[in-house]
Order: sequence, then C-alpha cells, then structure tokens
Amino acid sequence: MQRRTMRMQTLWISIVGVLAVTIYAALAAVQILVLNPLAAAAHPLIPAMGFLVLLMLGAGGYFIASFGAGMGLADAFGIGGGDYSPWARPLYAVSALSAVALVVVGVMAAVRPRSAPAAA
Repeated sequence: MQRRTMRMQTLWISIVGVLAVTIYAALAAVQILVLNPLAAAAHPLIPAMGFLVLLMLGAGGYFIASFGAGMGLADAFGIGGGDYSPWARPLYAVSALSAVALVVVGVMAAVRPRSAPAAA
C-alpha cells in the first residue's frame, strides 16, 4: 500500500512539475517575442493611427462614391438625392468615432514616456 501511495505522489509531482515548466516556458516565449518588443517600440500607436485615418476618410469616400447614384435617383424619381436608407448612419458614425479616436491616440502617443536607449 505504501508503494502505491508513493507512486501516486511521484506521478502528481511529475505532472505538476511538467505543467509548471511548460507554463514558464510559454510565458518566457511570449515575453521575448511579443511583450518586450511592444514595450521597446518607439511609437506602437502609429500603425493604429493609419487605420483610424482610413476609417475617418471613409465618410468622404462614401459620399463621393454615392453622389452619382443619388443624382441618378433624383433625376429618375424627382426626389432629393440624399440618403433615404438609415444604413448610411453607421458609416458616418464610424468615421466620426475614428476621428475622435485619432485625436485621443495622437495625444497618447505624444505624452507617452519614451524609454531611454540602451547603452551599447
């Protein structure tokens, strides 16, 4: 009976040890490959600003692309050429929110503390 208990104890110690080493190795890999480069980057917010600019300019692109179709509807049916569908509002809302987010991210990038370069 004592031998069986000792084997079970050894098994559990082995399982816990392997799990601990695996978790430690995974965390070390994430630290080396992801977290440390993100922390060391001069301005990690700059790529996000590019996408925000594209989303912000989407309202202008939508307006230009839909202008001809709106004029065609106005001429054909004797109506105003504006948007009648409520589905344009989310596009304009995303563009407006992107403009606000662009300002916020720009301020965050400007006031972000810069790390000193490492001594060689």
